[in-house]
Amino acid sequence: MTFSTQPTPNPNSLKIVRTDGGPMLTGTPMLTAATLAEAAQHPLTMALFALDGVAGVFALPAFLTITRTPGTPWEALVTQVEAELRQFLAEA
Repeated sequence: MTFSTQPTPNPNSLKIVRTDGGPMLTGTPMLTAATLAEAAQHPLTMALFALDGVAGVFALPAFLTITRTPGTPWEALVTQVEAELRQFLAEA
């Protein structure tokens, strides 16, 4: 499973989509978390917030937007986010 990233108007956020057009979410129409307490409500947001540098998550079936802590390098963070997404989607 592969993903592509797309810029957003916010330089600290990236949109992530599956390249095969498959859903990012199943069983829930939307996820949003801007705090650790909000992230604790769903296994995907909790896994993503456990990554160093994640400041927010917004997900719909068609895409996921990840917000980083300013100054966190995108390269390493995107690799980690994609690994968590693969694991989550494989278990869904």
